[in-house]
Formats: sequence, structure tokens, C-alpha cells
Amino acid sequence: MHMLYAFNGSDENLPENITIDDDGFGDGAASRLLTQPLVLDESTPAALAVTGAASLQLTPYRPGSETTVGALQSDDALSLHSAEREYGDFIDARRRLLLPPGLVHLIIRIDPMLTTQGNRNFDFSQLRSLRFDFNATPETPVYIRSLRLCDESETVAPPIVPQPGDSIFYMHHQDIACYSYERRCCIKKFEGRALYCSGSELTFSTL
Repeated sequence: MHMLYAFNGSDENLPENITIDDDGFGDGAASRLLTQPLVLDESTPAALAVTGAASLQLTPYRPGSETTVGALQSDDALSLHSAEREYGDFIDARRRLLLPPGLVHLIIRIDPMLTTQGNRNFDFSQLRSLRFDFNATPETPVYIRSLRLCDESETVAPPIVPQPGDSIFYMHHQDIACYSYERRCCIKKFEGRALYCSGSELTFSTL
């Protein structure tokens, strides 16, 4: 595991729109408060060192009782100048991040990950921008912790420890799944296979 940003007050060179909060998660430990999208680019070089990992993980907390749908968008060096960008030659997951209320563990499998167009692998070694939109506003803030690169491709990685009832959001290429931790169920079909979850494990079975 390699921590890109802990969002606990120890980081340097954070985006200006992020402020510290001492108890946003309700556990007495520090986190970062968002009231607009989280944008990481060349002004935050630590976040662009995305190499040698199976997944990119982040843990947001959303107070309230309503589910929202957020977005993930990302450019590499090729997509920024691609004539095909308007047709999806980048990662364009607008209205794809299903965010239930409470604690959500985002697992973005990046080894490999296709562009939205689907004709090439996105080059995370040449990452140029990364944008998470959790629909955060001053009236409906979102708290975040631990943007990290992980060896684990399908499970929540340390230092975060998921608890029963937390939500897990998993994304790989254009496939997405969202489920409650430690509640076994079939949640999505992937090209003739069913994806099952049990605890922190994801397994496939042929239909």
C-alpha cells in the first residue's frame, strides 16, 4: 500500500478547496471536508504517481439518508490531446459512482483499466488529472480519508478496516458493483457470470 493523501492533516500540497475537520467521520479522528469536487492534477503531483498497484482506493463518508450518484473522470497524457477524447478516449464515469449514505469504500481496479471508449488501456503511469465528484456542497458536505494505491484488487485495503453495514463500491473498466459489507448477495451480472460478495471477498460464478 502506498498512501497518496491521508487527508488527516499530515499531507502537504493539498488542493485549496479541502479543509480539515476533526470529527467528520464521527470517530474523533481527523478527515478532510469537501464542499465541491475533489480535483487532483499537476498542482498536486503526489496524486499523479499512480503506478505499480492493482487498485486505487478512497473512503468517503456522507452524512444524511439519501443515496446519490457521483462521477469519476481522469485523463492521461494521451487523452488530453486525443482527437477521440469527445468519444470517450479517457475515463469518463459520469453518473456511475453509486454513493449510499454513510461510509463508502471506493475500489477502482486500475491494473488494467480501459478508457470509456474501450479501445486502449488507460496509462496511469502518465496520469494528468483525476476528478471525484461526490455531489458535495456547503449544505451537503462529504468527508474523505486515505487516497491510496493498493495491492488488493477487489478488497478494502489497510489502513481502512470496513465494518458490517459499510458500503463497498467496486469499478473495473465499465463494470460497477455496490454492496453492503458482510451481507452475501448476487449484485450484478458480468457477461454471463454472476458476481457474489461474502465479507470482503468478491467471487465470480458462471451462470
